[in-house]
Amino acid sequence: MEIKIIIADVKNKTTKEIINHYNEYLKEEDLKRMDAFKFDQGKKQFLMSSILKAKYVKGDIYYNEHKKPLSKDIFFNISHSCDYVVMALSDKYYVGIDIEYIKDNVKDRLISYVCSEEEIKDINNNDKNKMFYYYWTRKEAVLKCEGVGIVKDLKSVLVNNKYYLVSNYIDDYVWSLAVDCNNEEKVEINCIIEE
Repeated sequence: MEIKIIIADVKNKTTKEIINHYNEYLKEEDLKRMDAFKFDQGKKQFLMSSILKAKYVKGDIYYNEHKKPLSKDIFFNISHSCDYVVMALSDKYYVGIDIEYIKDNVKDRLISYVCSEEEIKDINNNDKNKMFYYYWTRKEAVLKCEGVGIVKDLKSVLVNNKYYLVSNYIDDYVWSLAVDCNNEEKVEINCIIEE
């Protein structure tokens, strides 16, 4: 089974450049909604998310009660953080993806709020900031795969064998993918860099 991960870096692109380059994938409604964002970074993230959905998701998109976008034709999920927008696609299984910029000085209070005792030990024995965001993205990917987003206690979200999980680092970011399949199925990850 192949899972596609599309990675788009919007750091060195202006809003106008994104609109001009991907014009064929944008609707008038996208451009109007983009104007609701106050900061340029939010505009670029919104535009690229809209573009990726238009380019890679065929068929109508609808939303569940937790506002997760869904399609009858393909399973997909999108996340963004600062300069990156990522998308996961699967023909067979539900997917969830999350990306986060690794900030310095993660507070112990936040770690204890989000992580289990075992995860806290692992965080404290490694690069604290990197490991916190590693667990954070894995938990959020699992919740997004379930279609609920962050609606329950993150400490109780177990990152276990129910899902196929993979994490990777790019620049100062970590992204994690959760696939709702058993760990015994062979999963091939195909990363596509969206230029």
